[in-house]
Amino acid sequence: ENIFLLNTHWQIVFITRSCLDLFGIADAAEAYGCRPGEMTNCYHAQANGCGESPACKLCGAFQAAMNCLKHNTGNKHFELKQVNSEQTMDFTVHTEALTLQGQLFMMISLTPA
Repeated sequence: ENIFLLNTHWQIVFITRSCLDLFGIADAAEAYGCRPGEMTNCYHAQANGCGESPACKLCGAFQAAMNCLKHNTGNKHFELKQVNSEQTMDFTVHTEALTLQGQLFMMISLTPA
């Protein structure tokens, strides 16, 4: 499955091999510490970083993450426009709040639509 975990700073701390392959990333170390939009090469994350563009507030992944913070879970449709690409990638994003060893994390699962 295409899964990654975010810490409370919205940084990737774990990512599955299938998720890395989906975005053409060879080494997981390239994703660690990045925010999701930076890892996925999101068009809107390029100027100010993931979550900082006015377009981010309309993003399904951002909305699912915000729902997760409020309700411990979230589901949304998500269209990713990547830098240097004419096409969008469509996903259903599912978020779950997790507590591991007393620390809060958010699990993100991406299912191609």
